[in-house]
Amino acid sequence: YTVGNYEKAFQKHYDALQIYEELKDTNGLKETCYNIGVLEFYQENYDQSIKWYNKTIELIETEELGSQYFTVLVEMASTFEQMGELETAMNYNLKVIQLTNQNKKYQMIKAYALQNLGTAYSKLYNTSEAELHLKAALRNFLKINDKSGIIKTRKFLAQPYLKTHNSRAAIAELSKALPLCRKVK
Repeated sequence: YTVGNYEKAFQKHYDALQIYEELKDTNGLKETCYNIGVLEFYQENYDQSIKWYNKTIELIETEELGSQYFTVLVEMASTFEQMGELETAMNYNLKVIQLTNQNKKYQMIKAYALQNLGTAYSKLYNTSEAELHLKAALRNFLKINDKSGIIKTRKFLAQPYLKTHNSRAAIAELSKALPLCRKVK
């Protein structure tokens, strides 16, 4: 579906869904429901995306709270943010941050939740909270050396600075991201 043939991608995933249901393959069902949610998101069918993410969460057993569960919560937060439901998005991100806070294994997921929280605050024109959460995300991305996360977070950090007419700080963040852009393929 990355090349844009969503109709074919949906059909393949619905076929897979039927097979996994017949086999009672919970892992296959979880992965397929999640993928359908992502497809719906890219088609801007956000209500449907949330529906499929919720189905994924229903299939995840509570003792299984791990990267798949947290990833789905972050995706739901992103979807609610796209729908303009910033408070709901922020609550999902806060839940991920709270659940992943003590476990270094989930630092990347936590970083993306912090980044999402920062962008939501930025949309609300709360630049101090946006900066706080984006800097926390940046620290996490730097710790795990996630170049893509570092670049995106620096780009997002420039936005609140521009809103407060702090062009120098915005340029500084973007300038720090630029050398990394050349290295990421």
